[in-house]
Amino acid sequence: MRNWVLAFVLGLAAGQAGAVPSGQPLALWQIAWERMQGTQDLQLVIRAIAPKVGALGFEAAQADMDWICATHGLTLSGLPHGAAAQVVVNLMDTPIPRGTSNPDVAQYFSVYELADGACILEDL
Repeated sequence: MRNWVLAFVLGLAAGQAGAVPSGQPLALWQIAWERMQGTQDLQLVIRAIAPKVGALGFEAAQADMDWICATHGLTLSGLPHGAAAQVVVNLMDTPIPRGTSNPDVAQYFSVYELADGACILEDL
């Protein structure tokens, strides 16, 4: 199982650009599971570096985040101890520490509820 997870993570880190809707390269930056505030449910956070995300704009970023949730979020949340109720996807053009902002870094976030084997974009 450990080798499968490593291969999966390295696949995203290698930048499967042909599969990403925008065609831009992606590099995995962080994967974390956290308890959601006020519940016992887990949220999966996937952060990736997408160097062209600022230039491509929101619609391209949204398509890429949808793809990340569908291809990576669903798979990772299906791990035996990784079952998540929610997936947060963060794309940024330059890596910055989680929870910080930088006006020189383009970032997009999407939050998804996981239900019936699908990512459902939450309206925030």
